[in-house]
Amino acid sequence: EHIRFITAAKATPQADLNEYTKKTLVEATNEFQIAVIEQHIEAAENNITQAAETLGLQRSNLYRKMKQLGMKQPSIKPR
Repeated sequence: EHIRFITAAKATPQADLNEYTKKTLVEATNEFQIAVIEQHIEAAENNITQAAETLGLQRSNLYRKMKQLGMKQPSIKPR
């Protein structure tokens, strides 16, 4: 878990980290969580089950977290 956090933190440029000093801890944490979730969903090509697995979550918990953060569910691409 610790390695995953460090990897995600390194993905944020230093200039972006400076922007967090203007936000509350809740705002900064929510923005960081949204960014990490979006990256995992994109890497999984909108496959929520796969994204949840790489995040170490159950799919239902990922959907719950996305709703809590005000995120929209990714659109399903037709095959």
